[in-house]
Amino acid sequence: MLWLQAGEPVGTLLRQHQTSVSRNQRKCAKAFRLTIEKERGRWRIQGDTTLLNLERQVHQRARLDGKGRLRLEACRWMDHLHDACIPKGWLAGSSRLNEPMRSLELLHDRIIDALLLPLENDFDHAPWINTFHLSSKLSPADGDIALLMRPEVAAHPASRELTHMLEACLKTVSMQDQL
Repeated sequence: MLWLQAGEPVGTLLRQHQTSVSRNQRKCAKAFRLTIEKERGRWRIQGDTTLLNLERQVHQRARLDGKGRLRLEACRWMDHLHDACIPKGWLAGSSRLNEPMRSLELLHDRIIDALLLPLENDFDHAPWINTFHLSSKLSPADGDIALLMRPEVAAHPASRELTHMLEACLKTVSMQDQL
């Protein structure tokens, strides 16, 4: 819920009914002694998240070890790319909010594993981020794209595969647009 900010897309990605998503969210909050509330249209966590953050590290490690699909926040402007651009071990989604700083928080907190943004959003100054510049001219108004990851995720072979597939896909789309 914190990533996509809506129960229906979460249910679709997890292959669960939206009511199951909500029930599981409440169980998780109770287990970690947290409250999850919607505030001004956003889901937020209230309480001490120390244990939850450790759990997120464990889950990210498990995803890197192939025990779950890695998570790519594609930001809404990338929605028109095909699933063929995303390797099998990855799950791509777009948050309902489309706020780059919020997506960066999700990356920092290990809720997502990689983030695609227009390159105009300059996050190179953050020492905990590896930035990969991808060329894209999906339309004359489009600029280049940045793929952001934590260094430990960027070093993983699955991340290199994602980078290569996105580069190839974006080149193909750019060439088709030029024809």
